[in-house]
Amino acid sequence: MTYEELLAAAPAHETPEFLEYLRKNNKVVHEDEDWLVIENAKYHTPDRAWFTAFVKDGFWGNDWMIDIKSLILHFGGLTWKKKSPKDQTVRRPHVHLYEESSND
Repeated sequence: MTYEELLAAAPAHETPEFLEYLRKNNKVVHEDEDWLVIENAKYHTPDRAWFTAFVKDGFWGNDWMIDIKSLILHFGGLTWKKKSPKDQTVRRPHVHLYEESSND
């Protein structure tokens, strides 16, 4: 299934069902009480790690921003990218975590 097909079939992004959909359709690389981190279906390759960390709770508030310790511990050596809302295809708060390449 392509990225576009996965996105089109996904439940509403703010729902718990969306997180379950991510679990069922992506490789989960880390999960804790605050974050669900998956291999990014669009950008991850065998030669370049690219993960996406989705906020599990606190979707409607700003509390999620203080709970990044586990991401720093597990993914602190990667580059972090937070796209602006207008550039996001997924509306649930998330952060991209990836290995730099010579093309970046």
